[in-house]
Amino acid sequence: MKKIMCPFFIIVLIHTGFAGMSLAQEEISADETVQKNDIQQNVNDMLKLLEDLQKDGWMNESLLIPKEETGPTDPLERFVSPETPKDPAETNTPEHRIEKANEVVRLDPDDPQSHFQLGLEYWASKNLGEAIHQFEEVVRLDQENAHAHWNLGLLYAESDKGPEAIANIKKAEAIYTKYHYSTYAGQARDRLKRYNEKFGDSAGNPPATR
Repeated sequence: MKKIMCPFFIIVLIHTGFAGMSLAQEEISADETVQKNDIQQNVNDMLKLLEDLQKDGWMNESLLIPKEETGPTDPLERFVSPETPKDPAETNTPEHRIEKANEVVRLDPDDPQSHFQLGLEYWASKNLGEAIHQFEEVVRLDQENAHAHWNLGLLYAESDKGPEAIANIKKAEAIYTKYHYSTYAGQARDRLKRYNEKFGDSAGNPPATR
């Protein structure tokens, strides 16, 4: 019946064997040379036994290497590397995207970018009221977010709220100009002209008539 040695004891013996083999040549006598050969043979036998133990399932990496302890699951991990759904079409519905965007907002309600993304999702689903609310949150948290003011201008115009549309487009144009986004600033001025003609200017003058 084959004797099975403790893996830790085997490893200690291996280490001891190699230490013996590292002795300087001039210190090895004739008798020690015989001992050296015996040690080498023992090392070979133990290595073979280790290999047999691994094959028989007595030793594996989980016994030699401690498992790394993991903390709580990162709540945002599923957004970084989401699991592949059984039916990908199920995750591409407006309802699903809004649900996920709402989860992100709940995790970090003071992040303007999260509100911005949620506003876009509501806008895409034609929920103008909720979209306006989210972009208002963006400018509350980040007053110089020109893109949010621009979107509010378009949303208020789509909701037939002329004064609010004009006010937000004017804010967007001022911020774009301040930070030298000349293309965006020019688009804002063109939009402001159109809204003044449609709704009347910010001074309360009626829309232009043709």
